[in-house]
Amino acid sequence: MSNSGGSSPFLESPGGSRDMGSNSEQSNRQVQALQFKLNTIQNEYEIDRLQLQKQTNILEKKYKATIGELEKSLNDTKYLYENNAKLEQELQSLKETSTKSTTDKDKFIQELQITLQNNDLEMDALKQQYDSKLSKLTNQCNHFKLEADSSRSLLLKYENEVKRQSVDIKDLQHQVMEKDDDLSSLKASKMMNSHPNYSTEEFNELTEMNKMIHDQVQYTKELELANMQQANELKKLKQSQDSSTFWKLENEKLQNKLKQLHTLENQYENLQLENIDLKSKLTNWEIYNDDDDDDNGNHNNNNNNNNDGYNNNDGNKNSDCTNKAKNNLQSGPEEIIRDWKLTKKECLVLTDKNDKLRLDNNNLKLLNDEMALERNQILDLNKSYENSIVNLKRLNHELEQQKSLSFEECRLLREQLDDLYSAQSITSSETISNEKNALKANVSESVNNLLNTYKNKTEDLTSELKKLNDQLLSNSNDVETQRKKRKLTSDQIGLNYSQRLNELQLENVKISRELSKAQGTIQLLQEKLEKLTKFKEKRVRILQLRDGPFIKDQFIKKSKLRLLEKENSDLLNELKQNNPNSETIPISVYDSLNFELQQFEQEVFRSNKRFFRLKQVFNRKSLEFIDVVNSLLGFKLEFQQDGRVKIFSCFKPEKYLIADLNENTLKSNLDANIDNWDDLMNLWVEDRGQLPCFLATITLRLWEQQQAK
Repeated sequence: MSNSGGSSPFLESPGGSRDMGSNSEQSNRQVQALQFKLNTIQNEYEIDRLQLQKQTNILEKKYKATIGELEKSLNDTKYLYENNAKLEQELQSLKETSTKSTTDKDKFIQELQITLQNNDLEMDALKQQYDSKLSKLTNQCNHFKLEADSSRSLLLKYENEVKRQSVDIKDLQHQVMEKDDDLSSLKASKMMNSHPNYSTEEFNELTEMNKMIHDQVQYTKELELANMQQANELKKLKQSQDSSTFWKLENEKLQNKLKQLHTLENQYENLQLENIDLKSKLTNWEIYNDDDDDDNGNHNNNNNNNNDGYNNNDGNKNSDCTNKAKNNLQSGPEEIIRDWKLTKKECLVLTDKNDKLRLDNNNLKLLNDEMALERNQILDLNKSYENSIVNLKRLNHELEQQKSLSFEECRLLREQLDDLYSAQSITSSETISNEKNALKANVSESVNNLLNTYKNKTEDLTSELKKLNDQLLSNSNDVETQRKKRKLTSDQIGLNYSQRLNELQLENVKISRELSKAQGTIQLLQEKLEKLTKFKEKRVRILQLRDGPFIKDQFIKKSKLRLLEKENSDLLNELKQNNPNSETIPISVYDSLNFELQQFEQEVFRSNKRFFRLKQVFNRKSLEFIDVVNSLLGFKLEFQQDGRVKIFSCFKPEKYLIADLNENTLKSNLDANIDNWDDLMNLWVEDRGQLPCFLATITLRLWEQQQAK
């Protein structure tokens, strides 16, 4: 560098100096060019490094987002898979429950049909009972109407007497109230007229009493001071307790926060470890991308060239699975997510198709099962139809035999009944002849009616069976011609046939029950007749009250029964005589009505007695109530007619208020004694609607006036 010192004119060899200057200039130029290149390379390196850092940051963000979305998608797939399994299990359970419910419903329908049939039977029996009871009730109603007319006339008489007595009682009450007012005024005048005259001894006693009262007042003041001190101490203690509880709560909160800090530290450490793992995975990703870039010869391309390479690689996705993975890694997480969403949609479409195919398959299976069931039902109906024809023929034969047997049994029963009646007519006494004849006539009529109904029903059954046999024969001839139509009509014919069979069986059972009931009633009546003939009353003495309620009730019932029996016997005799022109009534009817009238009179007397006692209690309690109201509230109430209440104040007994509850009005003669009467009325009654407060202000004003006087 010392030889390149410049081109001065004082050198010995100016030509050689020029050559050296040109060489130095060239070298300087080369150095400057190299420095410029170095600077450009450094700048490019820094730009590339910054771009790479930006790309790495973007990739880190995308990687984190893809990992989060992948985790969400995995959770969604797991949730969908679990839901699918649960839904399949629920489907199976629903199928089982549906089959069970169908079987249960069939059983329930059968039970309901049986109950319906039983209810029909009960309905018929109840109809018969209802008709019999209706006839009885109509007779009773007519009887009660006559009694009601007679009792109404008596009630009108008693009501008039009660009204008259109530008017007398009210007059007496007014007189009593006036006398009470006179007594109270006399007492007040006595109290005012009595002037106290104290002696010396009484004066000394009064001074001692005043001293005692003064001492007690001082003692109470001391006690009040002590109580105030204790109350202040209690307040201080409560404040200290509140502060201690507050600091305890703060301590507990801080301890909870410390516990949460430990957990947060653990979470922070775990997150740091996860961050390190993610960074290592990211470096692996970058290495893989770098290797792929080296293989493809695109190491020195910029960001735009890289994007072009990504787009070129996207066209070869469908080649192989390995190429797909590499292309996805090169293309970035956005395309991976897009592919995953597409596959998810395809999976959903395929699952929907699979579900539809399963439903179609299940529907086909159900249709196949239904067709098989219909085929089996048709075969079973054919077999049952043939068996029913055979059974009907047998039943027809058996019913004809039973018919002949039943006719013979009826004939034998009639002969036995005639023998029985003849034997009983010889042995029966003269006293019970009328009752037995009536019972025999009723029993014979009922038995004859039952036998006739039994005969008619058996004849109807035989005729219906013949009709059914004829129909079956005609149907058996036309079976071959109507095989094509049997699919539509076989079920209805079978149902009608089974219904008719069930009806016939039920009618047969009903008739047999009626016959058994009739036989049972005959046996019971025979046993009762034997007991009546053998019965002898034994006299037994039992200690009881002379006039007990139970004995009275029994006596009334016995007398009623005796009168009713007499009335029934007399009416039966008149009916047997059949005298339409006779307008007389037997005496027994009059006796029974007279007895009932006496009972009603006794009941009215008891009710009047009870009413009178209750009235006395009510009057006593109402007086107590008025006294309590007067002593507590300072008002005396006087209830008047037409819903009016008269209110007297204890401080001004000569003045009063009248409150009309029907018309909602208030009148008084106190407006002259109390100032601002109208203002008080407007404020408390009209504006605020508080009548108790209005009365309280009146009492306060009257008390102040009395104290001022």
